[in-house]
Amino acid sequence: MRVACLAEMTRQGLQPLAGPLEVEMVLCLEGDDAFRPTAMRDGDLDNLEKAVLDGMNHVVFPDDRFVVRKTSVKLCSLTPFIDIRVRPAG
Repeated sequence: MRVACLAEMTRQGLQPLAGPLEVEMVLCLEGDDAFRPTAMRDGDLDNLEKAVLDGMNHVVFPDDRFVVRKTSVKLCSLTPFIDIRVRPAG
């Protein structure tokens, strides 16, 4: 996660954000999109969120303690992906 975040921040010429932040995550795991991922191998949403946020420390923000609001969803798709949006908390 850290490598992907660093590459994207560099590509966009962005610096780490500070202050209270809001994070939106879509965690799309491989599988049939007609079903929500609930198999044991899919992992718990809260553990996936923690892994993502920890991977963003010192890259997207100084520390994930700056996150004061987050929303996330775990879905299935034939093509897995993670979509993350971080912005100052409003």
